[in-house]
Amino acid sequence: MEDGSSGKSSLQDTSLLLQSSIDDSAFAATSEKVLDLIASLEQCFQLREDDIQQVKSALAHVV
Repeated sequence: MEDGSSGKSSLQDTSLLLQSSIDDSAFAATSEKVLDLIASLEQCFQLREDDIQQVKSALAHVV
């Protein structure tokens, strides 16, 4: 009977390890997507900042 419990425990341990590995992979993929999104937003903000500087410069020449 103890062998059955040991086998069940081993199966649970393996299942937990597999689930942990899957969670880590999902987290890594999600983290990568978030970092890509942040980089994209930073680039977008930089472009908008450049546009704003050009508009300010054009207005300064008009005034």
